Amino acid sequence: MNKKSVISIILASALIIGGGYIIYAERPVMKLSQSQVEQNTTSQTSSNQEKDELAYTMTDISSHNVPENCWSVVKGNVYDLTSRVTRHPGGEKPIKGLCGIDATSAFERKHGLSKNPNAALALLKIGVLK
Repeated sequence: MNKKSVISIILASALIIGGGYIIYAERPVMKLSQSQVEQNTTSQTSSNQEKDELAYTMTDISSHNVPENCWSVVKGNVYDLTSRVTRHPGGEKPIKGLCGIDATSAFERKHGLSKNPNAALALLKIGVLK
């Protein structure tokens, strides 16, 4: 191989690797600091009947049953999961199955008391179940 070919291969490799890194680094991922994890986990376990919280019925929740408009209930709290459907680390399918229902048992079975999933969920809270 001549010098131009070697330089071309090196430049092409650098562009591919650099482009891949940029795409990977800019992917939409919910990143939480340790203090956010602790704060959100604590706030999720606080009283469900705080003063200014909105309250929804299961009828309200059941009307939000598609990935483009996905609400769910976990432990008496109502969450808008719409933004999380395409960003869930386990893929879209697990979240799509929770739209419009009480997902407490499914969430607890999969995540239990794990801090990161509970903290991520707390960020999506929109109210409580009536």
